[in-house]
Amino acid sequence: MALQQERAKTQRNKSRPQSDWITSSFVQITEKRTKRKSPYLESELWERDELLIVIKYKPYKRNKAALSLLWALDARNHEVTLLIVDKMMVAAVKGQ
Repeated sequence: MALQQERAKTQRNKSRPQSDWITSSFVQITEKRTKRKSPYLESELWERDELLIVIKYKPYKRNKAALSLLWALDARNHEVTLLIVDKMMVAAVKGQ
């Protein structure tokens, strides 16, 4: 009997759009929040002077620009790679 009920439920769910599906209560697990603002330790965060020391010894301008951009935007590497350079250049030209 239970198998028939489950089969009937799946048939009904197939006819509904996915946005209308209801998640079972045992699956709805709330995310545990941390009390810290940042997931990083204080010792893992760079200060401005530490960044400038590292940038000074980088041989390529590309690497210097990437490090300074990551630090200035508080961004992760995949967030910076998603930036579109053409749009940044247009915004820079319009700002002049």
